[in-house]
Amino acid sequence: MRSHKGLMAIVAVSLLAAACTVVTEYEPQEEMLATLTEATPQDSAGNPAPPPPGGTEGTGYIRGVVRGANPPGAVGDTLTTSPRIARVFVRAYRITGYTRIGPELGPLAAEVVTNAQGEFTLPAVRSGNYAVAFLTLASSDYSGTWVTAPIHATSHEYRWWVTLPRAVTP
Repeated sequence: MRSHKGLMAIVAVSLLAAACTVVTEYEPQEEMLATLTEATPQDSAGNPAPPPPGGTEGTGYIRGVVRGANPPGAVGDTLTTSPRIARVFVRAYRITGYTRIGPELGPLAAEVVTNAQGEFTLPAVRSGNYAVAFLTLASSDYSGTWVTAPIHATSHEYRWWVTLPRAVTP
């Protein structure tokens, strides 16, 4: 792992507000971001994620783990004791511009589904800014989220820890 100003460089995507979006089909849906709550990428100390190295040429990818929050009263390291979430769809859309309501998205650039341990490695994409959505199945106990982040030649060196909130039940 690399250090950034003496901190372990783990990108954590945490979500405090719940939004309920589920995957019902594979069709890319630009409107889907409106149904999710945006999260902010941070390092392990809560600081903004490290910026990409100079230049935006080439390709890159991201990798990480999707997990649920520890149950109330849990003791220990939340990264090692939290539940891992399998079958989460991780979708990356290149950001083509911005409007007053959010990013404008290009077509689906890459997609992967988390494994039984909640791990994912998104296929390589052209370097640039992306909206990355984490979408759950209708049967999941968790809600989805999305984040904007740069993907570049070294972005895979900063493993993502994505924390999904419990789904709101009526």
